[in-house]
Amino acid sequence: MIDRSTAMRLARYNSKAEAARQEALDQIDLRFTYASRLASLLGSTEVSEKTISAIASYHKDDTVENLSAAYDKLDEALSELQKEIFISPDYVFYDPYFDKMYECETNLVRAVENYNEETNFFNQQRNAFPARLIASRLGLTPLAPFALSNSLKGRP
Repeated sequence: MIDRSTAMRLARYNSKAEAARQEALDQIDLRFTYASRLASLLGSTEVSEKTISAIASYHKDDTVENLSAAYDKLDEALSELQKEIFISPDYVFYDPYFDKMYECETNLVRAVENYNEETNFFNQQRNAFPARLIASRLGLTPLAPFALSNSLKGRP
């Protein structure tokens, strides 16, 4: 027999974490979209190829761990790309893309913090007794937090 109130409580906490995850995914997806458009405008250079490679590693429906790794890879590539094109007279044409990506990143900071808080709360509740037993029977596994803090802290 399953304690109905605990099962409903766990489902509610899981839903809140998933809603927060979707909010973060929307911002990540938007940043990858802007980066892709920027890379296509730049054409083929060694640094833009690194950006294109980072974009190719992104799959929207991937795990939080893989999304975090793809995001970090993109962040590193964009950092190098921005340094390279900053000295170019054409930088003014590309600057709006960096501004939009920065705006996405600003929104992402809040979204990731919210998701990680909801995830930590769900995991704490899930690991308490008797919720752990109920979560197992319902197939509710621990949720992984995003690991983007290094990328998000390193912004200009």
